[in-house]
Amino acid sequence: MATEHSIESALASLPELPIGWRYCALGDVVEPSRSIAYGIVQPGPDNPAGVPMIRVQDFRQGAVDLSSPLRVSPQIAARYSRTRLYGGELLITLVGTVGITAIAPADAEGANVARAVGVVPVRSDIGALYVSYALRLPVLQDLIAAWCNTTVQATLNLKELSRVPLPLPPQEERHAI
Repeated sequence: MATEHSIESALASLPELPIGWRYCALGDVVEPSRSIAYGIVQPGPDNPAGVPMIRVQDFRQGAVDLSSPLRVSPQIAARYSRTRLYGGELLITLVGTVGITAIAPADAEGANVARAVGVVPVRSDIGALYVSYALRLPVLQDLIAAWCNTTVQATLNLKELSRVPLPLPPQEERHAI
């Protein structure tokens, strides 16, 4: 578990922002009708006719590889409607190799994610792509690592993920980035 000292030092290491920029918590840029959530805890065996499920091993250099996903039964997937993908959501790894981001591609609509993957439905005025880039900043990756629980393997819980401070420029600059 991260110590208060490591969390405080990680927060203290955040750089000063340019005029007009501000920090806001990741949880503050989520669509109001949805929340940050993790996916299917026990997917069961691969079901060739089932619903595709994105796992940590499906992340490839900032993208998701849907060429050979595990497929879960529609009954199991139905119990996880909160993480059913529409396409365009920010995905982030929460277990093992923590903090890798990707955007759910449009062809992932209807798919779901594994427990080790978080779904962050970023508001369209902020932009999931911008947040994905921001979360890749070394200072934020260090903060995420400091907030992980590492009893068995590194795990970032949703409460900590929602607290991650994002550098937020004015909208015109965000879109230019």
